[in-house]
Amino acid sequence: MTENSQAALADPRSSAGPQPARRQYAPTLPTPFTHPPRYPSFVDALRDLDDPLTMVHLFAVLPAERAHGIPAPVVALARRLALEWQAWVVRAHALRKTFISVKG
Repeated sequence: MTENSQAALADPRSSAGPQPARRQYAPTLPTPFTHPPRYPSFVDALRDLDDPLTMVHLFAVLPAERAHGIPAPVVALARRLALEWQAWVVRAHALRKTFISVKG
């Protein structure tokens, strides 16, 4: 073997002939395997609304005070979101079964 042929074997870019693309051999993984969705269905997303709705309703009834660091626009937005949620529940007749827990 000559030096040129050894260099051609060491560097596949310099050899003659078409080279297959590297992406052709890359493994393909399905999207759910690489990034599973947090909520696979809409019903699962609705089941997890209890904590965010609790926080929105908590901020809706809090007083906006500088001493506690609660800005007035945050309280106003929380109050508006809570009222819009309650209006949607009433209009859509979406409340069928309830569980009320009072911790105190």
